[in-house]
Amino acid sequence: MRRARLWYAWRGRHGVRMMHSTPLAKMPYSLDKEPITISATPAEDVTIWNCADFFATSSTQAMEEVAGRKMEDVPLALIIANSAIPKTQPLLPHSSGPKAGVKVCADGGGNRVFAFDKRRFVPDVITGDMDSLRPSVMEYYRSKGTAIVQSRDQDTTDLEKCVLQIKDIEHKKGQTFTNLCVVGGLGGNFSHELANVNILFKYRQRRIFLLSDLNLTFLLVPGRHIIHTNIALRPQDKRRIFCSLVPLGTQCRSITTKGLRWDLALASMEFGGLVSTSNEMAAETAEVEVSDPVLWTFDIRPEEEERRTQRLLTLDDHIDDIRAHAVDHKDEVMRSDVCGCYNCLATFRPSEIKTWTRLPPVGVEAAVAAETAVCPACQRDSVVLGSASGFAVTRDLLHRVKANTS
Repeated sequence: MRRARLWYAWRGRHGVRMMHSTPLAKMPYSLDKEPITISATPAEDVTIWNCADFFATSSTQAMEEVAGRKMEDVPLALIIANSAIPKTQPLLPHSSGPKAGVKVCADGGGNRVFAFDKRRFVPDVITGDMDSLRPSVMEYYRSKGTAIVQSRDQDTTDLEKCVLQIKDIEHKKGQTFTNLCVVGGLGGNFSHELANVNILFKYRQRRIFLLSDLNLTFLLVPGRHIIHTNIALRPQDKRRIFCSLVPLGTQCRSITTKGLRWDLALASMEFGGLVSTSNEMAAETAEVEVSDPVLWTFDIRPEEEERRTQRLLTLDDHIDDIRAHAVDHKDEVMRSDVCGCYNCLATFRPSEIKTWTRLPPVGVEAAVAAETAVCPACQRDSVVLGSASGFAVTRDLLHRVKANTS
């Protein structure tokens, strides 16, 4: 039986309210487990979260040595959402590291992986209402064997359609994927982020990670949790891992933590009251016990990246996304108020574009490819951007895209 020690609460730095930690019972098992594995012990009602893979900066091999197991062995389902694709993590389409057991794209996500790395990453399924997937991208992936599954169900988001496709694949294969990692699950439109977080609650029996360049988010259901990073936080390394606990949607009547800089002891959390944001890991392992669902979020951007930029996302983070809007885009260009060329830096109205060309990807017939604008100033194709792309066509943007285009 545990002895509770109740201490007074006070408010610390970063707006985090803190209480002295009530010691958790010592766990009768080792925390030295495999990467990205979540396992539950029903008798103890304990969930172990090993998140080491998400903290690799650039070297997959070095991370594997730390974690002690090849990531290819992990039953992983990868979902690509219609948001910016992270560039620093090993669980990505362009990575030479882990290979997902199944790869599913939301329809807009298909455009993003096509622009990002179409040759090395071919999804098993692209699903959604197909209002975002470009015709040429659809035909390219169809020619590579990707299943195109259209769903017009307006009561489900594109992310939920992806989850349902994975469940269907599991049923057909007789296999259950231990983890669902949603690449681009955070970092986009706020309403889309909320819809994605809702999926964590709706499918709380699943193990779903929402991943961006900056954050890793998952849901702690009622019970006890061990959260393991496999990163030794030695003072001389000056490595800091920030985390947050957010009681979204409902009050968490009781939460106790151990291993954070500002621990909580039998605290009650709710919006309008206590939330623990910008907390910090004090060790490589944290222990959490909650009475009600709580979102756990890691800040995973490497420390050196944080020093290089003070903004969450820079323009350079979107260069691949911006360039993807320079081809197969006639409808988008004609809906734009202004267009610009990142080759000659000219700006002009859509009506000034007189020449269009078809530039189909390999394996796609020209007849099904959308038309690509030819710049009226320099006569180059695949360099014209329209404001309907969602990016402000300014001289600074055109300069930055040109500077980052070989």
